Order: sequence, then C-alpha cells, then structure tokens
Amino acid sequence: WLRDIDKQHFHARKCWELRKVLALNGVDDLPPNGVSHPLCIAYDETARYYYDRRELETGLEITANSIKMNEAYEAGRGEPHEIEIGTYIGTWPRYTSALALYLLNRIDEAEAMIMSLYRRHEKFYGLLNTRIFKTGVSLSALSLIRGAQGRWDESFDLAQKTLQQYKQTIGDNHFYTASAQVKVGEHY
Repeated sequence: WLRDIDKQHFHARKCWELRKVLALNGVDDLPPNGVSHPLCIAYDETARYYYDRRELETGLEITANSIKMNEAYEAGRGEPHEIEIGTYIGTWPRYTSALALYLLNRIDEAEAMIMSLYRRHEKFYGLLNTRIFKTGVSLSALSLIRGAQGRWDESFDLAQKTLQQYKQTIGDNHFYTASAQVKVGEHY
C-alpha cells in the first residue's frame, strides 16, 4: 500500500476547510452549544497526517482540539447521547492520542488517555459487546500499554478479549481481527 503523505495532507486540509465552512453555514446538525461534530473529526483526520510523518507532538496538539470539541459536543447533546449505532463516544481522537503518547514513551499519559476511553466503552457498551467494534480498539490499546508496563498477564488477557470482541462485532475476516490474532500470538 503506497502512501503519498503530501497528498494525504492536502486532502485532510481540504476536508477540514470544507467541514469548517459547513459548520459556520449551519449545515451541520449542531447541538445547542454550536459545536460541530464533523469539525471534531476533521481535526482528528488532520492530526493523522502529522502522526504519519512522525510529528507526534504536532499531531497531539491538533488532536487535543478534537478531544476538547468532542467533549463540548457530547456535553451539548447531554452526554452520553444516542446515535444510530448506540451511545456516542469520541473514540478515535483519544485512541490516536494514546498511541502517540505511547510512541513518545509517555506511558502514564497514554494509560490515562486510553483508560478514560476504556471505562466509557465498558460503561456504555460492555467490554465484550456484540454491537460496536471500537470497544476492541480500547482493549487493544490498553493491552499494548500493559505490555509496555511489563504487566504481561494483563496484556495477554486484554489481547484475548480484543480478539473475542472483534470476532463478535466484525467477524473473522476483517483486518482488525487478523491484527488481534497476531497480538495474541505475540504473547506466547
């Protein structure tokens, strides 16, 4: 899979600009506090460009905007709120931030970030739910962090739960499930 990072940045920036225009023109479905959820997503997508370039600190700064806007969006909707697939939880900005912090060897910060997401998934969906695969994302990231902390038994247990959760939500033939298989195997 070939990636042109400059083209990725161009398109991420165009996405951000378009979503900002939509938000300002009232096209978004804005909650009473006026926070645009698509603009939250655009910040996160723009941050991914910097993560891909290994400019992790810049990515974290941009993702922090997404997290703040997600929190305001959730508060404006009366957090948590229901969307088509269930309770809305801003997963990706917290997940990508936790991974960037992990890569920067800021393990305690990564743990705090992913634990907030993990607790939310546990509360609103249950850890081994059959509804939403994103719960597996928080399980997987926490497994990675526990491994970095030398807590191998917990890391292995979380890797197994990740695999089980992915199988229950997205099935056996998905790349997340395949990746979880590898992570479980790494523990042997």
